[in-house]
Amino acid sequence: GHSCPVNVVRFSSDGNFIVSGGDDGQVLICNLRRKKVDQVLKTHQGPVVGVEWIQQLESIGVVTAGADGTIKLWKKASTMMDTLTFQFVSVHPLFENPIENSALDGGHRLFAACGGGRIATVAIDLDSPCPFHEISFYPPKGSPRHPGLARSVHFFDDGKSIMTGFLDSKDLYSWTISPWRENWHAKLSTRIGNTAWSAATRLLLVWNLVDGIDVYHIVERPVLVRKLRLNISRMYVCQVDFGCQGVLATSGTDKGKVRIWNMNSVDQSTALTHG
Repeated sequence: GHSCPVNVVRFSSDGNFIVSGGDDGQVLICNLRRKKVDQVLKTHQGPVVGVEWIQQLESIGVVTAGADGTIKLWKKASTMMDTLTFQFVSVHPLFENPIENSALDGGHRLFAACGGGRIATVAIDLDSPCPFHEISFYPPKGSPRHPGLARSVHFFDDGKSIMTGFLDSKDLYSWTISPWRENWHAKLSTRIGNTAWSAATRLLLVWNLVDGIDVYHIVERPVLVRKLRLNISRMYVCQVDFGCQGVLATSGTDKGKVRIWNMNSVDQSTALTHG
């Protein structure tokens, strides 16, 4: 397993595999049917902060994003005897600063990453000798970075737009990808930690580092519709996520528990204790 904290975990589309990335710079390909690790990828990217499965026709790959500001593509090498292994294909330097978060569009063609004060979108072709092609870069290369720390990025509107939250500046932006233009900008009342987006319900979860999770409904602009309150005792950014097509919201806590909320109920929540 990982020897340091795990930063990101992703299920494969068939639910049979998990890929995870950690502070130890490793990516683990975990086989859920065999209950074993099929492969350990040593990325040499520093802490791995983003991993995304990519499937294009019969080709399968994994993109890793590192604290060194690079992204790397690993392509499936074999699936012999129910094992899944990958081989390194290409590396692309994206930022001078660490990558904070990544996302993949629903068509498995566009990859987005944010870090420092920058956001980038990259087209990926698994079968090309040059698989990475930069589509957009904000602010443009050579221009000053946004003063805030870009903490999260999501594709939405069927992959035509992206949404990015900036931690301390409290800015939430939406941009159309091609051509690049701003759709809207909102200044939230709290800092923006980790976020989660549900395309099914058009809800955005924001870990606010104050009293829990703010829930925004976004059609044309974000509107605060609910607060999922937690007693936060440390300035630690916990993970948030959606499940069951946006019906369930989950988060970590600084109390050793996982909280689960039913978004169709006003007060219903469940706590799961570690250990």
